[in-house]
Amino acid sequence: PGVTLPDTPIVVAHRNEGSGTTSNFTKYLTKAGGSAWTLGAGDTVNWPASTQGAQANSGVASLIKSTAGAVGYVDLADAVNADLTFASIKNSSGNFVEPTLAGANAALAGATVKDDLTYDPINASGPDAYPITSPTWIITYQKQPDTTTANAMKGWLNFLLTDGQTFANSVGYAQLPGDLAQKAIKQLDQITSG
Repeated sequence: PGVTLPDTPIVVAHRNEGSGTTSNFTKYLTKAGGSAWTLGAGDTVNWPASTQGAQANSGVASLIKSTAGAVGYVDLADAVNADLTFASIKNSSGNFVEPTLAGANAALAGATVKDDLTYDPINASGPDAYPITSPTWIITYQKQPDTTTANAMKGWLNFLLTDGQTFANSVGYAQLPGDLAQKAIKQLDQITSG
């Protein structure tokens, strides 16, 4: 009530190819939208023919930026780089939260971290949690071909989990909480050679 909305037609912009961004966005819509969201969740969904697609987050960001009435989804770093306008999204606590790194940290704080370090912060509880938050994973072979490679892999991952965390915010990613980073560091001992 009391708001005058534009009469510009809405253009839905999405990823053309399979992507984790699409998977996370559609998982959120499935959790939050219930039966109102009918396209399901996954790396790809069958978008209606009336929508527009582009390659990669940067392509979707460009499509949104250049198309009147466009709404879409990209990761925070690409949204910031493209200077897009953000929507505040209603979280599971009923609060409308703008996408920020602090909101991502709050979502992680509301997620349960399993022993294997997996967690699902999508629509996590917490008054400040941004509901469309998802982790970025590094997956490596436990057994490396030789000791030099194993040690280099452990060293690189240790850097990312310690000093490298100071660079996360500058590239649009939330830093890991210290306790989660320490749990990940302990898992580096599982990387061997042979």
